[in-house]
Amino acid sequence: MPKKSAMVDVRRLIDDVLPQEIETEQKYLLRPDRLPTPAESLQRELEQAREKSLNRQSRQTSMTEAATRDLVFISYSHKDKKWFDDLKTHLEPLIREQNLKIWEDTQIQPGAIWRDEIEKALSAAKVAVLLVSPTFLSSKFINQNELPVLLDAAKTEGVHILWVPLQASNYKATAIEKYQAVYPTDRPLKQITAAKRDTAWVEVCNNITAVMNC
Repeated sequence: MPKKSAMVDVRRLIDDVLPQEIETEQKYLLRPDRLPTPAESLQRELEQAREKSLNRQSRQTSMTEAATRDLVFISYSHKDKKWFDDLKTHLEPLIREQNLKIWEDTQIQPGAIWRDEIEKALSAAKVAVLLVSPTFLSSKFINQNELPVLLDAAKTEGVHILWVPLQASNYKATAIEKYQAVYPTDRPLKQITAAKRDTAWVEVCNNITAVMNC
């Protein structure tokens, strides 16, 4: 008589074995020294990238909300510092009596990140005063870091460009040509008398005040 084969209770076998396998897998997943799976690594990278993107957007939003355009940004070549000093002398009564805020690069403190300081000032500028000369137009720093930002802000955010011809230059070959000079370009400041230069600086100050008060 043939032997009866033992019946295997498959359901019971699954119920006995599967929980043990799940428990073993869970213990492995909880081990601090285990290596992440490729899927877990990808998920972690995506989460980190998303967090960085959100943080960057938050910082940009905060900077945009915080930026109030209430500053006069003076752009000039350091070789023309004498002319900047003349302008600043004429601006002093407005700074003192009308709380006019001006910015120029001598305000950058030792140890400060100068590029960040300039970007902050550019984002807060309501008026940009350009002291235009051949050395101004030939400055790589001005033409790469200051002028593009100021001219773009003039187009998109209403920043006022006031430029002063210090001496004859090829300004017509640049984007500055689209903007009206504060003083006649055929009479640059280096070609007129000291008395007339004072009159020109007063006119520049009056233009700045008119824009800042509008």
